[in-house]
Amino acid sequence: MKKALLKIFAIALSSVIGGGLFFLYTMNNDSFFRLYHYVKTDINGSTKGEITSAKLVRYKRAKRDHIQHEIYYTYTVNERLYSSNWVSFKKNDFHTAHTAVDRYPRGKEVIVWFDKDAPEIGLLEKTGPDPDLFFDILMIVSISCFGFFINPILWIAFKKN
Repeated sequence: MKKALLKIFAIALSSVIGGGLFFLYTMNNDSFFRLYHYVKTDINGSTKGEITSAKLVRYKRAKRDHIQHEIYYTYTVNERLYSSNWVSFKKNDFHTAHTAVDRYPRGKEVIVWFDKDAPEIGLLEKTGPDPDLFFDILMIVSISCFGFFINPILWIAFKKN
């Protein structure tokens, strides 16, 4: 009876750990959100826009200080005014924050790229996702494999005993 409970506990624990790691990694990483929008949208139009606000924002995540850019701009498509804060599909992190705020000061006239089918999705830089997205995908696959493959391994190991 104790061995059966131990088997169930070990398998359940490995599932919780695998699922928890997957959840924590994806919650602290917006790469997949950006990849989804990169794949979903077709940036096929451009228009003039104006930067309305550009600043650095500090916040805490996991007890560490982080810096991001917060750049807002307006643009007009088919006589309708839109506002957006997406600079590109790349990560908004410390490395890009300072250069983006310097490159897009308040009041600057810019070219805004947008999806003609969904003009509310605007970008200042027509780029692809980050090159390190491969690493993020590899981490998610690895964490998922941990949860999927550790269970049968534990089951076989406990079955032999």
